[in-house]
Formats: sequence, C-alpha cells, structure tokens
Amino acid sequence: MQWIGFVLVLLGIVRAFALVAHDPVMGYANQYDMVRTSACLDLYPVGAEPFAGTAAAPIAWYRTLSLPTDLCYRGTEVALDSLVLHAQRSLGDGGDIALRSFGLAKLALLALAVLVVAGALHRHPAAALAHGAIVFFVLLDPVVMLWCNTLYTELPAIACLYAVIAGTCALALSPRWAGALWIVLALAIPGLAFSREQNALLAAALVAASMPWLWRRSRGLAAAILVLAFIASAASSTLPRPRVVVAANRADTYMGLLLPASSDPAAALRLLDLPARCASVIGADWYHRGDELRRTCPEVGRIPSTAFLRFVTAEPAVLARSLARVLSIVQPLAYPHLGTLEGAPFTDIEHLPWWARSPWKEAVDRVPLAIFMRLMGLAALLAPFAMGAALVASRRGHGAVAVAALAATLLAGTVVHAFLTTVFGDGLGGAARHFLLGSLALWSGGVGLLVAAGVAASRWEPRHSATWGARIAVAASVALAAIVVEGTIHWAYGQPLAIASFNTLDRIDRRGVVLEGWALDPLGIAAIDVEIGNVRRNADYGLPSEDVRRTYPSFPGSDRARFRLALDAAELARAGGGDPLALRMRIINRRGVVTEVERSNLPVGE
Repeated sequence: MQWIGFVLVLLGIVRAFALVAHDPVMGYANQYDMVRTSACLDLYPVGAEPFAGTAAAPIAWYRTLSLPTDLCYRGTEVALDSLVLHAQRSLGDGGDIALRSFGLAKLALLALAVLVVAGALHRHPAAALAHGAIVFFVLLDPVVMLWCNTLYTELPAIACLYAVIAGTCALALSPRWAGALWIVLALAIPGLAFSREQNALLAAALVAASMPWLWRRSRGLAAAILVLAFIASAASSTLPRPRVVVAANRADTYMGLLLPASSDPAAALRLLDLPARCASVIGADWYHRGDELRRTCPEVGRIPSTAFLRFVTAEPAVLARSLARVLSIVQPLAYPHLGTLEGAPFTDIEHLPWWARSPWKEAVDRVPLAIFMRLMGLAALLAPFAMGAALVASRRGHGAVAVAALAATLLAGTVVHAFLTTVFGDGLGGAARHFLLGSLALWSGGVGLLVAAGVAASRWEPRHSATWGARIAVAASVALAAIVVEGTIHWAYGQPLAIASFNTLDRIDRRGVVLEGWALDPLGIAAIDVEIGNVRRNADYGLPSEDVRRTYPSFPGSDRARFRLALDAAELARAGGGDPLALRMRIINRRGVVTEVERSNLPVGE
C-alpha cells in the first residue's frame, strides 16, 4: 500500500508539471481579479489593457508598467510572485516574464511539500495509500492545477492548507522526517493566514485543534508554532485591503444575501446602521449594480465584517436562510466562463486534451445536488464528533485511529470554516469559487474515507471486531446524525433558494422592454413572475441553456434554465404613469416557495 501511495504521488506530480509547463499556456484566464495581485507588482499582461479582464484565454507574458492604482491586495500570492520577479532580475533578465514562471515556482514548492509528507508517511501503509489517493485524485487534479498559471490567490491558499493539515497529521503519526515537517508547518501557517482575508483565522484554528498531538511531538516547537499561527492570523486580520474589494464583499453579503432574507427589511437596515434610502437597493449585487450601490448606499461598504452577528439575537432566521440559500450553489468546481488555453478560441476545462481534463470535476458533477447538500450537513456534524473520537482514541493508545480522526476533524472543520466565510464574507457572488478550500477538504475526506474503509475491510477479523456497546454507540450516532441532517434539509427546502442572472435594466423604455436570463431552484421552477408598475406577467421559462448546465450541472433543469419576457409599448402603457416604476421579479418553485430576485425602482425614458 505504501508503494502504491508513493506511485500515485509521483504520477500526480508528473501530470501537474506537464500541465503547468505546457506550451501554449494552460491556466484560468483573468476575469479582472488578477489585477489585484499584478497591481502590487506593477506587472501587467503584454498586449492587453492593464486593468481589463481577458476572460477568453490566459495571456502568457507579463511586463513591468508603473501605473497608479489602489487595487493592490497584499498576501501570499504577491510574496511568492515577488520572489520569482526578484530571482529573474537577479539573473540579469529585466525583460518580459512568462506567466508559466510563476506557475512552475508555486508548483515546485507544493510538490516539495507533498514529497516531504509522502516520505514521512512511507512506513505507514494505510496512511501512505490514503495520502497518495488524495494527492492524485484531488490536490493535483487539473481543475486545481490550472490555478498555478495565474496570479489569483487560490493556489497558495490550497497549497498551504494542504501543508498544514497533511504536515500536522504526519507529525502526529510518526517522528519520521519530523524536522522537515516542522519547517513545512512554519512556512505554511503564515502562508495560509495571509492567502486571503477569509483565511486569516483558519490557520490558528487548525493549529489549536492539533495542539495535543503536536505537543507530544515537541513542546517547544509546538508552542512556537501556536504563537506563530496566532500572530499571523492577527496580522492578516488587520492588513489593509483595497476599498473596492471591501465594498464589493460587504454589498454582496448584506445587500445581496442577508437583507433579502429578513422578514422586516426596514428593521434589518436599522440593525446594520444603514439609512432608509438603502431599501431601494436591497437584493442588488456589486457586479451588476455596483454604480447604483455606490450612489444610493455608500454606507454599506463601511459595515464591519462581523455585523452579521447582530442578527443572532435580533433575527436568527436571517442567518439560517442565508446559509440554506448559499448551500445549494457551492458544489461546482470549475469555472466554464474562463478560458484555459492561451491563444486558442475560448476553451474551458472540458475541452482540454484528455490528459488535462479533470476526473475529480467530472465525478463531482455527477453527484446530485440533494446528495451534496446532505454531505455538507454531515461534514458540519462530523467536526466535533471526530475531535472527540480523536481524543478518546489517543488516550486509549490507538495512535493510528486517533490521527485518522484528527484528519477528519481538520478536514470537516475546514469545510465549515470555508462555508461560513463564503456566506458571511462574500454572499452569493462567486460562492463556489470562494468555497474552493471547503470543496477540497470535503472530497479529500471522501477519498480518505473510501481508502480507510477498504483497508479496514481487508484487515477485519471477527475476533477483533468491536464490542456490542461500541457498535450500538456508532449506530446510534449515525442514526442521530441522519435525523438531524434530514430535518435540516427539509427545513431548507421550505426557504427561498432560487438563484438567477439576467440583463440588468437601468431604465424602463416606454417603447418596449425585454427581460432575459436564467434561473434555477433546487426543487425546480414552476413560474417566473415579473411585475413592472401595474403590469404583471409570467416569463417564458425552459429555454435551452447549455452554458448554465456547464456551470451548475447538478441543478435540476439546468439544461433548460433560460427565460425571456418581452413587453411592448401597449403593455407598458398600462404599467402606470409613475416615474420611477417599480420592477419586481419573483421565482416560484414547484413547492410554491417564492424567492424575490429583483426589487428596484427604475426611471422611465425613451
């Protein structure tokens, strides 16, 4: 088993280097977000506007341009890219730099950490096999490795999360290669804390949960690592971020998600210290209505990041509804609106060469949404249960079992942390991408569980089987968890869960209006109700939508999710003579639950 695990590690590394070194470049294209890193480095793509998105394909070469901007988002990605730039200039090459150089450097560091962990686990067959399977099928899968040849913040976060969890578990299991593992932890912990604002506290939480095992390995080093984790987390939490990033995150979280979930929006605005005029942009998101949000409700950008906690006592249902709504949209792993191949017509990950496609993505896409939501519920319950099991097993001298339970604790805790920071840090916008660390942890746990089950089955002997008391305890725990999860999912299905995207109107044209876009609901859509002034109509729904299917493959009806509604001048004449006119759009699912996805007052013009 240990050699199978090591071979899987090597195969994963070879495939990853083949993808990152490929010519033309393979990587996720820039949808504009990469400018937040390149602005820190005065580094911009050759042949493209410096501050524009180039989502059709990655651009292979970058050059230095000194341009004034306040978009710089400092963090681990910037630090790593700065080292690559410094190395190039130290070698006397001051010309353009290949995007592939950044990708290869980041992959080399990740591969080194993977090999250190593989070496530490090599004398523990089951752990080595589980590690190899996770590395090959999840960590080094092409859907993850495409982040290497980018300036996005995702790859450092993924690599450092892996190094913290895998390094901690390897140290807890064996003293083999302990010195190298402590070095990996010392580098990965601040790397994770500074990778993104949302991950500032994650490093400290993971280290704190692992402290009983690290303490046994070395009290002095464990104490130093714990202090390092808390210092890094505190420093990252106070690091200045670009104002536009903060404003966008707050708007999407509070205007786009939390306030629409309130049964009393006026009271919710007061709770957040927002003026009454902000009511007109409840439901708006920064991507589609950023200018309107800046004009109408600039105060939303100054809401503290922890303001959602005010709802805990005032209206906890707001938080629960928000969690339920985001839960249904965090499953996808890829981003089909981003090209992945340099110089070619738009190419998403599904159309790359066969060896660069993602078996992990294809498997996850086939998991029904209802199953995924239940897996998420089980992961949330698993974190505290696994921690208790780890401590009990450790006290009884079952070292390998305790470390397996510790790994489950850290992975499940990461799922919970990633989900909470997605919901209350970013809202609905790009939720699947913001949950990427959670997806990595969730499916890594699934692969590890399959390996553990196979190993346990191969070693099972009747005389060594668990006592009846242990069997009853496990069965009761599983039954209770299933009841809790099913009850939670049943409640969630009664909440407004629909999502939609459509052409945003900036005014009502009396000569005619066309609304078109797509909409999805986990339970399927019965009708899309649109109201403009005194006119109320149902949109035509069920039009083909291959692009939506590729983005949300597990949603029911995602292949026919588009809608269209055209109102001519005669119908708009009946809308009323008011200026502005109220526009409301509501989605009714097959259980009759209504989700309001648009609420605005638009000026009238020709």
